[in-house]
Amino acid sequence: MPSLSGLLRVFVAAVSFRPLYLRTATVRAIQGRKRLMQTQIECRSLDYRATLELTFKQEDQLKLRSEIARIKLENSRLEAANRAFYQELALSNERLASVWSVGSRMKLAIVRVSKTWNQIGLKLLYEGVTLQRIGQLLAFVRALEAHDGPGDLVRKLSIGYFVPHRAAELHNQETRRIFQLGPRLTHFELKPPFLIPDLLTVLPRVSYTITYLEYNDQVQYHLIFPTLVQLSTNLQSLAICLSAYDAAGHPVVVFEKLEALRVRFVFNSAATLPEWSMPALRQLWLHTGGSFGDIHSLSHTESLLDSCGRNLIFLWLTHSTPLEAGDTIQGLLDSCPALEHLTIQGALYQVEPRLSHQLIHSLDVSCFPICDTSPTFRAGFPALRTFRTLDPTFMFSSVALPPDLPHDLDTHRELREADGATEDEDEDSPESAWITAILATDPDSDDSKDDDYVFDEEADDSGSVDDSDTDSDAASCVTVCEPSDAVRDEFYVDEDRVARLLAPSFTRSR
Repeated sequence: MPSLSGLLRVFVAAVSFRPLYLRTATVRAIQGRKRLMQTQIECRSLDYRATLELTFKQEDQLKLRSEIARIKLENSRLEAANRAFYQELALSNERLASVWSVGSRMKLAIVRVSKTWNQIGLKLLYEGVTLQRIGQLLAFVRALEAHDGPGDLVRKLSIGYFVPHRAAELHNQETRRIFQLGPRLTHFELKPPFLIPDLLTVLPRVSYTITYLEYNDQVQYHLIFPTLVQLSTNLQSLAICLSAYDAAGHPVVVFEKLEALRVRFVFNSAATLPEWSMPALRQLWLHTGGSFGDIHSLSHTESLLDSCGRNLIFLWLTHSTPLEAGDTIQGLLDSCPALEHLTIQGALYQVEPRLSHQLIHSLDVSCFPICDTSPTFRAGFPALRTFRTLDPTFMFSSVALPPDLPHDLDTHRELREADGATEDEDEDSPESAWITAILATDPDSDDSKDDDYVFDEEADDSGSVDDSDTDSDAASCVTVCEPSDAVRDEFYVDEDRVARLLAPSFTRSR
C-alpha cells in the first residue's frame, strides 16, 4: 500500500502538468491568430499601395494634361505673336511700318503670354526705351521709382519729343532722375523733331556710364560740347550733326576709346570736323552736304580722312548729289590703307575706272541704274569678295549692312517721296522682309489705337495670362508714336493746353 507521501507527490505532479499543457495550446493559438492578422494586414497594405499608386498615376496624368494644355496655349499665343510680327514686316501699299513699332508690339506680345514669358519679355521690353511724348517721361520715371523698378534692365534711352517752354525745367529734372535710377544705361539718344531757338541753354548732365551718344540736327553743337568733354574718356560710339561753323572756337577734345563715328554735315557745309583726336577710330559714316547740281570738290573730305583715316576699316561716304566724273575719290582710299568695307554713292560708269584698293573685300554702291561690274573694275580690288549695288534710298541711312546679307539685296525698287511706299511695282513680285526693316526710317507709327502703358501698382503680379485688351503692367516705358503733325498741334500751337496738362507734374516736381 502506497504511503501518504507518495500519493501527495503523484497528485502534485498531475495538477502541475495540466496547466502547462493548457498554456502551450493557448500560446500556439495566439501565434496562429497573429500570423493570420499579419497576413490580413499585408493584403490590406498591398491593396492600399495599389490604390495609392493608381491615385498617384491619375494625379500625374492630370498634371501632365494640364501642363500640355498650358504649353499648347503658350505655343498658340507665341505663334499668334510671330504671325503678327511677320504681318507687320510685310510691305504696305500705304506706308512702311517703323522698325520700332514692330519691335514694341512683338515684345508686348511676349510679355502677355505667361508668367515665365513675362520675365523674359520684361528684359526685352526695358532694354531699349523710346519716349515720343513728354508725358511718357513722367510715366517712365514713376515706373523706375516703384518698388523693384526696372532700372537695372534699361540699357538704351531714346528721347524724340518736343519740349515746350514751360516743360523745359521738368524735362531736365526728370531726365537727370532717369540717369540716377538706371545704373546700367549705356546708350542715350536725343532726337527732338524740332526746337524753339535758344530753348535749351544747357542739356541735362548724362551719366558717366554712357558709351553710345547720338544727337540729331536740332541740337546745336555748343550745347553738346560739355557732354562730349565729360564722356571723352569712355565714349565708344558717337552720332552727331555738324555745320561749318562748329569747327572753330572750341578746344581740342581727345576721344581715347571712340571706335565708331557718324557725322552728318548740314546742307551746304564743308566736311570739316572740330579739333578732335580719335586714335582708336575704326568705323566712319560721313554724310557731306552741298548744292544740288554742282560738281563737288572732296578736298575737305580728303583732309578729314588724312587726320583720322589711318586705322579705318569701314567707310560710309555719301553726298547730297551723286559723285560726278570730275570727282576723285581715289585720294580718299589712299588715306585709308587698312580699309576693308567701303560704301559710296554714284553711277558705276562714273566711278568704275578710278577706284583701286588692296585690302577692300566688301564694296557697296548706291546708284542709278543697277548694273553689273566689269573685269577691269574688279581688277582694282584684288581682295574683293562681296560687291553690291543698292537702292539709292540707302545713301540717306546710317545702317551698316553686313557683308553676309542675302543676294536678293540687288533688287531695285523706286520709292515715292511722299509716303515711302513702292511705286510702279509688279504685285506678283516677291518682297524681301529685310528691306522693310532697313528702309523704314520714319520713327512714327501708323497705329493710333494703342495707349500709353503705365505701371499699375495695384495690378496682380501672379503672372496669369490676361486675354483682354488691357495694358500690361510691365510696359510702362513703351508707348506708341504719334504722327508729327499731331505733335505740332498739341505742343507747338496750343502751348497753354500743355501747361494745364502738366500742372500736376509741376506740383509734384516742386
